[in-house]
Amino acid sequence: MLSILEELLEKDITITAREVARRHSAFNHAASITRNSDRQKLLRDFQEKQALVRKLTHSAKKIAKSSLIADLAEKD
Repeated sequence: MLSILEELLEKDITITAREVARRHSAFNHAASITRNSDRQKLLRDFQEKQALVRKLTHSAKKIAKSSLIADLAEKD
């Protein structure tokens, strides 16, 4: 399950219990993950990491875009 969560995080695929269950050979249903407190915590931790990564990426894109606009304005 850990490798699936890492892959989803790396590829920026939204992390859900359903998506993990879909990709895992031993879990047929999302409930197999959400009913187990350890699995549920691991899932929640990765969802929080993903939210942080997306927030930072979005902020970095805004900063880069602003910087690019400023650089282009200076060249004109």
